[in-house]
Amino acid sequence: MQSSKSREQPLRAKALLLVLCAGLGGAAAAVRSTEPAQADATTGARALAATYPKAGVILWSKLAAHSRPSRSSPTIKVFSQFRSDFRPTTLLVLGEAKDAKGLRWLKLSMPMRPNGRTGWVLATAVQTHPVRRSILVDLSSRKLRVVERGKTRFVTRVAVGRPGMETPTGRFIGIAHIQRLLREPPSSLVSGVVDTSIEPLRPEVPLAAITHHLATYNMVAAPVVDEDDHLLGAVTVDDVLDHLLPEDWRERDVDG
Repeated sequence: MQSSKSREQPLRAKALLLVLCAGLGGAAAAVRSTEPAQADATTGARALAATYPKAGVILWSKLAAHSRPSRSSPTIKVFSQFRSDFRPTTLLVLGEAKDAKGLRWLKLSMPMRPNGRTGWVLATAVQTHPVRRSILVDLSSRKLRVVERGKTRFVTRVAVGRPGMETPTGRFIGIAHIQRLLREPPSSLVSGVVDTSIEPLRPEVPLAAITHHLATYNMVAAPVVDEDDHLLGAVTVDDVLDHLLPEDWRERDVDG
């Protein structure tokens, strides 16, 4: 009669499982019964991943993003429900996971340095929507494609700035104030003085809102980003004046 210890050994040695399955019919059946469940889990995970990325809007006034899908993990950023132009803050949701307590978390693409950084927020605080359209820009071929539901709907050529004046790529991470830079020692890194508390502008912001934004923060220029926080350029006080004053105001005689 075999001891209980000898009966456990075939379960640990995969190479002997088929040879000894006749004497361990129940154990062999248990091993086989897990295979369909594993296959279903793998298929379900792939199907879930295929539903992302998604767009998300925040349901709470403030939402903390964590470094891991856990309340105990460090907070890396706090999102406001609305931007400075009073539009809803839009999140790029990359996936989801559950923590040890079964709480569902969403994985986000974080609009902060370094590019590609991710964070996690509670799923109950975000309402997600499928992303049906996307704009893809190929800098090497200088082409822009509008893709809808996986199909290319529009293709056009785009211009690339001359050397030294190229449109910057990557995501906007914050503002470095000149006064602060002048006070820092030469060895300091720019990343250490970046101000992330000031929200950038969006291309659709009206002129009155831009004027108010520059005056509120006492700035001579403000960054402009798209819905994914990619830096598009900047608007300056001179740009505002050019739109507020008559077209020929620069040519007029000051004494006249």
